[in-house]
Amino acid sequence: SMKALRVAIIFSALLLGSGATAALAQVRGWEGTMELPTYLLGEEDPSPPFPLVNRHRIYPYTMLDDLTDRREPKKYKTLNLENEYLKAIVLPEMGGRLYSLYDKVNKREVFYRNNVVKYGLVALRGAWISGGIEWNFPDGLTTVTVSPVASIIRKNADGSATIIVGDIDRVSGMHWEVALTLRPGEARLEQRVTLFNSTPLTHLYWFWATTAVPATDDMQFIYPMREAYPHTKGVVWSYPLHEGTDWSWYKNVREPTSLFARQSHRNFFGAYYRKSDYGVAHVADFREVPGKKTWTWGVAGNGLIWTGLLTDADGPYNEIQAGRYETQLNYE
Repeated sequence: SMKALRVAIIFSALLLGSGATAALAQVRGWEGTMELPTYLLGEEDPSPPFPLVNRHRIYPYTMLDDLTDRREPKKYKTLNLENEYLKAIVLPEMGGRLYSLYDKVNKREVFYRNNVVKYGLVALRGAWISGGIEWNFPDGLTTVTVSPVASIIRKNADGSATIIVGDIDRVSGMHWEVALTLRPGEARLEQRVTLFNSTPLTHLYWFWATTAVPATDDMQFIYPMREAYPHTKGVVWSYPLHEGTDWSWYKNVREPTSLFARQSHRNFFGAYYRKSDYGVAHVADFREVPGKKTWTWGVAGNGLIWTGLLTDADGPYNEIQAGRYETQLNYE
């Protein structure tokens, strides 16, 4: 009954190294702290959220749905990796989220960085924050997305360094961990995922890495797919053109929209910015990680309202998501 799954995934910042020489060196790995302006959460709800009133099974976790407008500076523990190209910051007290990946060559964030902790009622327990990369197991917008998880930094014999974050899901008893590695001389962040069921029972699950990228007029989803599933069972769209709209361009998508790649037998997908000639690619074996999802709030008012709900000054974001299964319409 014990089953473990390990998946290797690589995020590469595109167009790096044009003016940099890759002198091999040790990758730095260290613990630190950072201060972020934070809209404080109120007290946890003492009443257990049973399925009668909450369709998601989250007991014995409590609800975190008391949001306040009290903004105060708050100190967070950080786990850090740095080589000659990239610097990564992980927040173990925020679900082990990759908070920042900074491109030292082009002097810019690779992903969407939110410089304030501003909760919205989006996750299974309520409170959720946007930005960086979030790990979702065994369900989406997971129970520990804004809670502390276990973590460690490891120095490796080959000069690389690894941050490992993980947790035991208290609902199912299953365990996940994500190992993030920077290697000398490489402008990419390697992600290894381990999912483990040590219980005598069979449980439904999925795993998705949810990555935020800036939403700008020149942003295009670069996805190797001819067809896509919207977040509706039994429906298939052509892609990128569907009913006269090119859905690969953020500026063309008005309403909040998810699209899952249908039968995409390629190892990559990503986001590209035409004006700055910059982007990010996700690379993984499509046989192990077939899931490729686009997500945007869209450019109409009912989606853009979430910009102000989730950040103060960092603008809208889109998501490029990678999953163990083809869609989020089914668990396996």
